[in-house]
Amino acid sequence: MVLVYVDTNVFVHALEEKQEGEAGILARRLIRAAADGKLDAVTSELTLAEVLAPNKRHAGALPAMLERAYLDLIVHGGFIGLEALVREDMYESAKLRAWQKTKVGLPDVLHLATAIRTNADVFATNDKAISIPQGMKKLDLSSKGIGALLTELGS
Repeated sequence: MVLVYVDTNVFVHALEEKQEGEAGILARRLIRAAADGKLDAVTSELTLAEVLAPNKRHAGALPAMLERAYLDLIVHGGFIGLEALVREDMYESAKLRAWQKTKVGLPDVLHLATAIRTNADVFATNDKAISIPQGMKKLDLSSKGIGALLTELGS
């Protein structure tokens, strides 16, 4: 079964994007496919820190209902593997930053390091800047990216 590493921005699109947006629709379909057992999904505990932190999307604080939705989906749902960051991820992220084609933030390469450690087949993200190592596919939230994978899986 295909293992998909789910980047933080996929969860944001799934829970916060307007219903009619392609990225949001595909993010929700990806999560549904994981819930239905059509693919294995994993993310890092770093995702929790990113989605639960107040930011410019939410003036000051994350709404309690949205916080609950994120926790229910990522922590309590039981169909998305939640990986702790380990020292190996720190070493790998330092190497990954060195060969990125553009400047990529530490959280992004930590996600990628965790995806590598978990042997993910696919890195699902809408982050255009991050480069992926050979042997792993980077798929965005488009009909040619995640949409094509979901069609292939019959989801």
